[in-house]
Amino acid sequence: MSSKKESMKSLWLRCFPEDDEAYVNLFYSYYGHPRYYHTIEEEGKVIAMLHHIDTYKYAFFGKELRCSYIYAACTAPEQRGKGLMGQLMEKTLLALHEKHIPLCVTIPATEELFAFYGRFGFVPAFKRWYKRWNGSPFPDDPSIKSMSLHYDLPNELILDWLTTTINSRFSGNMRHTPRDIRFVLDSTRLSGGFNVGLANGKDELEAFAIVERTDFTLRVREYIATSPRAICNLFELLRLSSPLPVCIEEAENEEAENKEEETFFGAARIVDLPMLMKTFASHRAIRGSETFYIKDPLIPANNGLYHLVEHRFSFQPCMPPEKAEQGIPVYDIAAYTRKLFDMEPGHMTLMMD
Repeated sequence: MSSKKESMKSLWLRCFPEDDEAYVNLFYSYYGHPRYYHTIEEEGKVIAMLHHIDTYKYAFFGKELRCSYIYAACTAPEQRGKGLMGQLMEKTLLALHEKHIPLCVTIPATEELFAFYGRFGFVPAFKRWYKRWNGSPFPDDPSIKSMSLHYDLPNELILDWLTTTINSRFSGNMRHTPRDIRFVLDSTRLSGGFNVGLANGKDELEAFAIVERTDFTLRVREYIATSPRAICNLFELLRLSSPLPVCIEEAENEEAENKEEETFFGAARIVDLPMLMKTFASHRAIRGSETFYIKDPLIPANNGLYHLVEHRFSFQPCMPPEKAEQGIPVYDIAAYTRKLFDMEPGHMTLMMD
């Protein structure tokens, strides 16, 4: 490992003491290329860094878009308050725009950091909640008798199934490459968690979950299934296999019952709005027309007048007015990001967080 990478690893372990050296080494074995990070150095040492993983895609309004994930952004404690992370954020967003990546997401390490990311145009966009599994709604499914749980399946056996199943999910979901999925599986085992699959009588996978084991519960961090019946059967068999209660992490669901905790955990930021609007215009049944200005102080290329009518879109680069004129609204980039994610709520699964 290079001296710079060693300095980055040292800073990581200082700022994120919950991570151990083995995890950081694993991360850099997957994402150690300079294309995945920006740093600020002083006297040969990295004093601030930000990782931006651009291997993800996100299905938005029916189309796959390239998406970058900001991860492990940190500043040395003695260097904080100098605006270093702000410099890295601005540099990263401009670099993503130059690479024609229209969307950027992140999972802030603490709730307080949502306000920090908000300064750069990010808005809370992804929810999850927790509930205790109580054996419903399919506790008496007769097909459960022909199903079995398989623990810590080898990556090779589940990689193709996971990739196909995740990437065929409906719009509003994160898409993953096999390499990204492999990292999540490897890091789960490294942290003491385990994966479990539900196989039917033909030994075909129907559901898969990543589980965190604590002294008090089995916490299902992620799950993928081919049907609601399959995942419910997996939860039920998992509950029957352990004296510990099973707690499930879910995506947003307004009709769900027995929510024990609900909170935003992820944020999003539009990086290239003209590119994204082409997708939006071509896949949304627009009635009438919509005209608006966008104000984006960090990415000037987004500033301008946008016009949507039917399935067509036009963009006129210009400086937006300070106030609405002639009934044309002015949105800052965060407000318009919020508007689009309200129209199609997002889900993030199998993310490193």
